Amino acid sequence: MVNKRIDPRAQSIEIRANTKREFFLVHGYSGGSKTLEELARFLNKEFNATVRIIRLKGHGQTIEELNKYDYYDFLNQIEKEIKKDIKKKEIIVGGLSMGGCFALDIAARYPVKGVFIISPVYKTNLLFTLLTVLEPLIIKKNWKKPKRGVQEILDVGGFAYPQIPIKGLKIVKQAEKRLNFLLPKIACPCLLLSPLKEPIVHEKSTDILIKSIGSKRKKVIKYKNKNGHALILSEYKKDVFNKIKYFFKETFT
Repeated sequence: MVNKRIDPRAQSIEIRANTKREFFLVHGYSGGSKTLEELARFLNKEFNATVRIIRLKGHGQTIEELNKYDYYDFLNQIEKEIKKDIKKKEIIVGGLSMGGCFALDIAARYPVKGVFIISPVYKTNLLFTLLTVLEPLIIKKNWKKPKRGVQEILDVGGFAYPQIPIKGLKIVKQAEKRLNFLLPKIACPCLLLSPLKEPIVHEKSTDILIKSIGSKRKKVIKYKNKNGHALILSEYKKDVFNKIKYFFKETFT
């Protein structure tokens, strides 16, 4: 029997403000809300805005529980939450890693004020694309994470799986297929903040992404990140925060 207990470090976060402004943030696959908490507090203070980070299904539970869900399970959950506020709030949606795919998906279909992505995952490199195809045949379903990546999340008080499901590659492919159709529909201001090079992501992934987005106001900023994927936990953290601040400075009415 699967243990459905939720680790308290993985719970949803909401920081309220008495305004119509809201940032709705989506954490990454196999990550958690705590990785975005410092950014959430920064945005709350700088914009006097409510900030919400929901716990995606399965997160903070066993890895077997996480493996039950795919792209559409998470998307439906996020969409349900967005619908609660979209008619009464001015919302900017943001996402970290895989969470960025969901943020873009929402931005293409709902009247949000803006969208930003940190460390986007869109197209994988050749090796991981091949692994996606072979995924049903691969016996080992959960792969060990680099210790450094796990420790960075633990250091901010978050929940971290020591492994990452190979199913995550399938979810990336689901996201890519869906976004290929949706990206031209994004009309709101869009900011992408990306590591220059990553072990999983295709080297031209961000360039393809920004070119495909339909918005007239869009910008990509790349960083030579020494620590791999997690820009928000890197030496560039403060600069990432400020780039988001200045890009959306005039967005809220």
